[in-house]
Amino acid sequence: ERDEQAHANFWQQHLGLGTRSRSLISHTRRKGDGRRGRPQPEVRSLQLAADISRNIVRAAREFRVTPSVFFQAAFAIIIAGMTRRFDVTLGAAFSARTSGLPISDNTVGPFINDLPVPMRPDPTARIEEWLGALRSLQADLNHFQNVSPAELYRWTGNAGTRRLFDTLLVFQNYASGEAATRWGRNIE
Repeated sequence: ERDEQAHANFWQQHLGLGTRSRSLISHTRRKGDGRRGRPQPEVRSLQLAADISRNIVRAAREFRVTPSVFFQAAFAIIIAGMTRRFDVTLGAAFSARTSGLPISDNTVGPFINDLPVPMRPDPTARIEEWLGALRSLQADLNHFQNVSPAELYRWTGNAGTRRLFDTLLVFQNYASGEAATRWGRNIE
């Protein structure tokens, strides 16, 4: 059983109590005909070439973070540069199967939770220090990821009045091509 107060304290500490706006995009966008409308989500996919992937894995190892954290950090730096804001909160997909969700052992299918990850790139910090702080945050998030958006809104005092994040980064790390075929042949 989870400790509700510990979860509330964690998320209040990392997301604040409704004092800052997380939204990095306008709430309305002009349509082609000049009328205002809701921003439409865009999906971008990127499949890396093998040599680029190896270099990213090598750099992530050098800084002692996962490739996923490395990508989140790079994405946060890009957003901070584009918006000139260093209080960046990204959405990230987490596997809820690892969070101790009681029903996950007896249920078939994916358990994915999209959570806000406060990145806060610091232009005065050494990259090793900042990535180390992100590594610690990710480790902490693993203990507090089994939450719903409604709980996050309640704990941070927002009652759904602002977005928890504007962008969602989903990092998938899996074998493809010949590597996937070799792996599949070994399953009995």
